[in-house]
Amino acid sequence: MYDYMRALHGRFCQEPELREVRRAPEEAYHAIQEKLVRQDQEALLQLANLENELLEETSLASFVVGFQLGLGMQES
Repeated sequence: MYDYMRALHGRFCQEPELREVRRAPEEAYHAIQEKLVRQDQEALLQLANLENELLEETSLASFVVGFQLGLGMQES
C-alpha cells in the first residue's frame, strides 16, 4: 500500500517552485563547503542528503494523511 501511495504522490503532488527559498540553502551550503576540509565536506554532504530524505518522507506522509482524510470524508 505504501508503494501505491508513493506512486500517487509522485503523480499528483507537485512541489512548489520556491526558487529563491531553495537557492538560499544551496548558496549557504556552497559557502560552507569551500571552507571545509575533505572529511568535513563528506559529513556536510551526508547531512544534506539526510535532510532531503527527511523532506521527501515528510511530504509523502503528509500526502498519505490527506488522502486518508479525503477517503474518510467521502465515506461519511
